[in-house]
Amino acid sequence: MDLAASLISRMLRLRATERPTMKEVVGDPFFTGGGDGGGESKVDSEGECVVCMEGENTHIFVPCGHKCVCEGCAVLIMESGAAQCPTCRGEAERVMRIYPS
Repeated sequence: MDLAASLISRMLRLRATERPTMKEVVGDPFFTGGGDGGGESKVDSEGECVVCMEGENTHIFVPCGHKCVCEGCAVLIMESGAAQCPTCRGEAERVMRIYPS
């Protein structure tokens, strides 16, 4: 449980310079099975919103192109004033819905 609490406290820091990089998060034992994560990757869940982890990821951020959030989270992020892609933390100019072919 200490590992999970440590990860959560690192993720909740407000300054971008203090947040762990995606490489650090993916390599963390909590996500790779060395801790309380059970070996299941929480980062690479296909089709799941990376913010709420409940909705389907149907929206992409422009210009980075990461398809990673549901409609509700996309709206909240874009209305936040400092819109950033949650995957790469790049500035988001806009968000677009992607429809299945």
